[in-house]
Amino acid sequence: MQTNLVLELLSRALRHRWFKLDQLLIHTDQGSHYRATAYRQLLKGSKISCSMTAKGCRWDNAVAESYFSILKHELGLVNAS
Repeated sequence: MQTNLVLELLSRALRHRWFKLDQLLIHTDQGSHYRATAYRQLLKGSKISCSMTAKGCRWDNAVAESYFSILKHELGLVNAS
């Protein structure tokens, strides 16, 4: 993923936000696009706190990975062992 895409998506989300929060927290992995200076500055300027998983945290995407694994098996995209 490219940093400019992440910046555009976050900017759109902030423009279309219909709710107000005193504190907003975004949780991400440690991808280079989330560590980029421009992204961090956008978060700071929008008063958004950033939380990142520990490097190599395999549990971060466990739910999504499980879902896609089941979907691939049901669609026959993966050979059953």
